[in-house]
Amino acid sequence: MLRLIFLLAIFTLTGCASTGPKETTNYSVPALIYHSIKEGTNAEKTPDYFSSYFGKPDHIYKLGTVTYYDWRERDCQVLIAFNSQTMLAQPLHHNKTVGAIFTKSPTDAYFTNCNFFVNGPKRAVLLGYRNAPAYQGKLSTRGNRLGDNWQYWVGKSPNDLIKSWGVPSRSMKVGSETILQYDDYSGYYANCQKKFFVSKGVITEFNYSGCSEPPQYTVFYPVDHPIPGKQ
Repeated sequence: MLRLIFLLAIFTLTGCASTGPKETTNYSVPALIYHSIKEGTNAEKTPDYFSSYFGKPDHIYKLGTVTYYDWRERDCQVLIAFNSQTMLAQPLHHNKTVGAIFTKSPTDAYFTNCNFFVNGPKRAVLLGYRNAPAYQGKLSTRGNRLGDNWQYWVGKSPNDLIKSWGVPSRSMKVGSETILQYDDYSGYYANCQKKFFVSKGVITEFNYSGCSEPPQYTVFYPVDHPIPGKQ
């Protein structure tokens, strides 16, 4: 009987010891995203797991085989790609066939203005993890903007542009170039001015200014990839 009580006491003590507080790592937001996707268990790659840190997602976008969750927390925006079937986080692979320009390694997520820290599973993190730039090239993409979409017209005939957009607000001849200018003063693109430069019957470049343009999420680019034509 005493032997049984002794064994139960040992079991109880060892059981209590194993239920003590788990060790954690204090992560910056980009560090949490990066290491969860690269090294985490499947449970640490789910929308619910990231929602436990960032709250309910503000937007969910489903594009083909990928579902994007968009969180906004404390002025921080996080966008993570999940496989639509497994709903596990995955790298954002940039498909050149839909116009993305990507020369670095595929990235895992987009983040911006995320300056707070969270506690997560204990693991070693990249040196300098408190500094978000340590994760640039490994994390951080941006959605397409108007300039990315309008880059389509470079190399096209101005007649194709006019067929699609209508007669320009102004047409100017400057040296050997013709400038087609489109002005919008109402609606979604209020006070938006676009100029397309034509040389030898082909649109060679464009610029635009004053245009309201929230990011879109149909194509992804490295966060440091310049927006074509934006002034």
